[in-house]
Amino acid sequence: MNPTPVFFIVVVGLSVIVGWFVQPVVNVAFVGSWVALAVVLLLAGTATIGTEVSRRGQLEWRWLSASLAGRLTGLGAVIVPLAIAAWFVTSAPIFHASRYAALIGDMQPVPGNAAVAALPNLSIDRAPLVTRSVAQRAAENRLGGEDPALGSVVEIGRMTRQTLNGRLVWVGPLEHRSLFAWLRNRTTPGYVIVDASNPEKVEVVRSVAGKPLQLRYLASGFLQEQLHRHAYLGGAVFEALGTTTFQLDNSGKPFAVLPLLTHAIGMSGPIVNAVLVIDVQSGVSQRYPRANAPAWIDRIEPSELVYQRLEDWGRYHSGGWFNPSQAGRLQTSTWELDLVSADDGQSYWVTGLTSVGRDTSLTGLVLVDTRTGKPRRFALSGIVEEQASAIVEQAYREKGYKASNPTPLLVEGTPTYVMSLTDDAGSTKAYGMVAVSNKEAFATAPTLEATLRMFQSRQTIGRRAGPTEEAAERQQETGRVARIGVAVREGNSWFYFTLEEKPQQVLVATGELTEELALTKAGDTVKVAFLPTDSGSAEVRSFKNVTLDRN
Repeated sequence: MNPTPVFFIVVVGLSVIVGWFVQPVVNVAFVGSWVALAVVLLLAGTATIGTEVSRRGQLEWRWLSASLAGRLTGLGAVIVPLAIAAWFVTSAPIFHASRYAALIGDMQPVPGNAAVAALPNLSIDRAPLVTRSVAQRAAENRLGGEDPALGSVVEIGRMTRQTLNGRLVWVGPLEHRSLFAWLRNRTTPGYVIVDASNPEKVEVVRSVAGKPLQLRYLASGFLQEQLHRHAYLGGAVFEALGTTTFQLDNSGKPFAVLPLLTHAIGMSGPIVNAVLVIDVQSGVSQRYPRANAPAWIDRIEPSELVYQRLEDWGRYHSGGWFNPSQAGRLQTSTWELDLVSADDGQSYWVTGLTSVGRDTSLTGLVLVDTRTGKPRRFALSGIVEEQASAIVEQAYREKGYKASNPTPLLVEGTPTYVMSLTDDAGSTKAYGMVAVSNKEAFATAPTLEATLRMFQSRQTIGRRAGPTEEAAERQQETGRVARIGVAVREGNSWFYFTLEEKPQQVLVATGELTEELALTKAGDTVKVAFLPTDSGSAEVRSFKNVTLDRN
């Protein structure tokens, strides 16, 4: 019996098994493809040798060199070393450092004070400070409280932060809790939305446009309903599947969005070539070139891919691969990227840059478009996120609160790290703000509004140089106090007063601004500097009781 047919029968069988369970990329530019081929050939050769030995009672080595099956088995033994050698020549950074540095795109710093224009402004009711862990806990609590029976068969899948109709939210599918739950139900009844600014705003969505949701193609599915397997068997075999994100279109219909990756530098340097969009209810998939992806898709570039590109640029852009002195090398200031939504609704991955070595101060800020991957680099000096976290955590040292990943936002024209602080249970207990370029300007309080007011007063007290925009808007007034009152909120005293010259305008000042506020009474002459707000009140930035000075 010719062993070659047995060999090829085993090859076909193993290929089906490997394709079903492993789903390797079928592309010569991926080392994994060659490894999978080598495994199949070696296993098939081993099976064929076993068949040959059992038929003849001994192994005749001549067929290994004479038959096609034997030659292919030998090829399997050398494929992996050859693939590694090919990777080294075509892709190793020692030969291609400049190409790795260029993958991120144009990293020339934007001139001027452009970071002020690029960073999103802090909005009290839309600050994206809810972390994934807090959102996950809030979603689980709502699911368990709303329908305990449902919570016993489904769980919240990995949540994705996205901009939905102008609002930043966390969304997560309801996933099967076990194989038995999948066998019994086959679908899950919807997804959960958690507001990225307020973890109390949680919604379990079970229908869209009056139609009940039935999510079938999920990460927790089995057989052909497992999401990645469904995508692979549907034709996504020639490109690698990037990190899957669960996203909603503008109507709230759920989809799985999978970046399709190819290599830009030989057998490495992954880049997004296209995006695969799967309707998780029907399983219908559509492949789009990245430039033609639907506008509702908020995230195409995976954060880990962007992070690696930034690290490669920082490592190789100055001095190439061999740079023992580390001169000119930069690195990201965080271990993971944060997501911010600009005022125009576009989302960006954001991180700071710092020098490699002992000096850990901030040298710049990078925003990367989550759809196009295009970076914008801004020159900005100051402290890094880790230092900002340490500053606000110090205020709650006894309680042990931990800061979330500080998010750089614009607070009244000043780039500022804004963060929430959580306890050991993951509940948000306080908030913190630290000016990027002035670590002395910081504030913490139990609410974000109180933190903002305290931060404003700290800036007034210790301001080195105020933004020109604020200087232009600031107003000054000297007059007599008509009425004054005090309110205590979250342990902080807030003074509200009006002047006889402007009886309709309420001026608001924190007690930390000056002790003279506590001694002021109706009829005193005061000199104030303030910023008008949209609500009609004014935030006092400086206060002087002229009457007290005369006495």
